[in-house]
Amino acid sequence: MANDYTIRYDKKIYQIARAEIRPGLRGATVRVEERFDQSVWVRFRDRYLRVRVCESQPQTPAPAPVPKLRSSSPAKPNSTWIKGFSLRNSPPLWKIMQQEQGKRRGRRERSGRFVVGANLSRPTGSLG
Repeated sequence: MANDYTIRYDKKIYQIARAEIRPGLRGATVRVEERFDQSVWVRFRDRYLRVRVCESQPQTPAPAPVPKLRSSSPAKPNSTWIKGFSLRNSPPLWKIMQQEQGKRRGRRERSGRFVVGANLSRPTGSLG
């Protein structure tokens, strides 16, 4: 059973009558019975449902496919943009931070406090 309460049987589309719609019918499995007099009956659980043949709708032409935009291609093997880059040969992070911030003035005391010499713009106190 399709979401619009239709079924396909013998190359025809049948629709369930609105009054026959029951809870659980959408997406359910139904039994289609074709009798000797060529009539079609649809059974859902313990009840027969009234159906009618839907007129075939004219086929609308499929929309023209939208051309796909060219995606960025991966770097060529002979590209040199990453030459010379190696994480193994890089300096440790603390050294990079030291270069970025300038050399730190001051010293660590045994208590773990950082004492700033003449630079009063930096706060004093424990680090960490």
